[in-house]
Amino acid sequence: MWILLIEDETRIRAFIARGLGAEGFTVDERDDGELGLRRALDEQYDLVILDLGLPAMDGLSVLEALRRERPQLPVLILSARSDLQTRLAAFSLGACDYLEKPFAFDDLLARVAFGTALIVYYIVSYLMVSPPVVAATGSKPRVHLTLQTVASFGNPPHRDWVSYLARDPRGKWIHGTVLRVPAYSTVDVTIYQFDTATGLRNPFWGQPRGTTGGTINVNGKTLNVLDPDLASHTFAIPDLGVSVPLKGVGDNAKNQCSVAPCTLSEAHTTVNFSFKTGKPGKLRWQCFVPCAAGFPLGFGGPMQSIGWMDGYLMVQ
Repeated sequence: MWILLIEDETRIRAFIARGLGAEGFTVDERDDGELGLRRALDEQYDLVILDLGLPAMDGLSVLEALRRERPQLPVLILSARSDLQTRLAAFSLGACDYLEKPFAFDDLLARVAFGTALIVYYIVSYLMVSPPVVAATGSKPRVHLTLQTVASFGNPPHRDWVSYLARDPRGKWIHGTVLRVPAYSTVDVTIYQFDTATGLRNPFWGQPRGTTGGTINVNGKTLNVLDPDLASHTFAIPDLGVSVPLKGVGDNAKNQCSVAPCTLSEAHTTVNFSFKTGKPGKLRWQCFVPCAAGFPLGFGGPMQSIGWMDGYLMVQ
């Protein structure tokens, strides 16, 4: 178990690190809030032990930032402050436990064990929860998928990343990227693009590939190439040879969307295209450029997660 200890008192910090190290834990140490927060966001710790009276950035501010950026990271507060108001503030900001100084090491060890139990709970919960599957509308041999891509998901405590959403057969927008379509069929796709232009790295990516007729329709106009400087990213299904550049919203466009799901009254472009499915299988689709360019096999970028800019196409 990898623990980050943020404590400015040298004697206490050394005591905790030595004791936890003897119990088999790996402990990193930082002595001020700003450095500690930066380290917590740069690495994948299992637990943070956090003092409140820290230089550079106080512990409650660190905790607030961690809850915003790493909501599932357990944080154990270690502080000489015993007043109820501080305790309530810490728990309201997401602390998993609160231990007053001075303390017995066995008491601290028990709290760390509780943090370990939380990690196990999160892992088991993640493995047991299946992501939502959104089915295409219509029936074989021609179905329709409706998606939107947004610049900011904007729904705490989730990451505030760019993201896809899919509209289910009832017309409800789902924050999910597992899509079900029939085999040996034509899939008509509508993508409402609310993200701004990022620019693609090569004119090659401005050319639609794998679509019916080798074209896309952008705001009612049929194109066989899109100026790559106007694009936000490419929608790609590598196994089907599909790559579609999506025109972004202008940076100076009025009424831009900031919280998903976005509405058609907000600034967007509409992209339509079709592709054909083959035999049944589980295919990967993704934002390829610029999300994952430069990563092995095109995967591994920071937003290349199921439910965000990456998903599965369940061909059945």
